[in-house]
Amino acid sequence: HPTTCMAARAASRSRSPSGTVQISVFWAFSGEECAKVTCNAADTMEALLAAIREATGETARLQVIVDSRKPRLSETLSAAGLKTGSSVALVRLKPLRIVTASDDGTAMIWSCNTGQAVQTLRGHSDKVMTAYFSPASDEVVTASRDGSAKIWDVASGEAHLSLPSQTPNTQDTASSKQSPWNLMSRSAYR
Repeated sequence: HPTTCMAARAASRSRSPSGTVQISVFWAFSGEECAKVTCNAADTMEALLAAIREATGETARLQVIVDSRKPRLSETLSAAGLKTGSSVALVRLKPLRIVTASDDGTAMIWSCNTGQAVQTLRGHSDKVMTAYFSPASDEVVTASRDGSAKIWDVASGEAHLSLPSQTPNTQDTASSKQSPWNLMSRSAYR
C-alpha cells in the first residue's frame, strides 16, 4: 500500500487524479526498493521526503537523488521531472555532529538534531584545548594541556592512538600534507 504525500492528501478533493504521480524509491547503494509513494505533481521534494520517511520509518538524514542530481527541497515534483512510474534514489546521510573541547579533560560529541551529547571522550589529565573531526567524521583528534594528542574512534569513544609529548601545554593539532587530516578546517562542525 503506497504512502501518500501530506499535501496530496489535503488537495486530493480539489485536484484531478491526473495530477497524482506514483514514485518508486530505491536505496542508492543496494538498489533495493524501499517504498512506493503517491504524491501530487505540484508537491515539493520536501513533501516527497516526508512521505518517504513515513513509508520507511527512517529517522536518519536522507537525500533524494533524481537523475543523478540533488533537487532543492522547494522544487516541485513536476519541475524535477517526476511523473507516474518515475523512480528516485535514496541516500542515508551521516548525522550532523559537533565536537567540543572541555576544561574537564574531555571532548564531547553532540548531535545537531537533538542537542544531546552522544559520546564523551575521556583520557586526558588536563584541559582539552582543541578537538577536530577527521574528514570522514569517523575519528576525532584532540590536543590537551597535559601535553598529549589523541586520536579517537567516534563509534566506540576509545582512543586508538595516544601521542605523549615532552612539551607541556599542547595547544593545537596539525598534520602533514600527505595526511587526510590536513583537509580539516579550523571548524569542528561536520
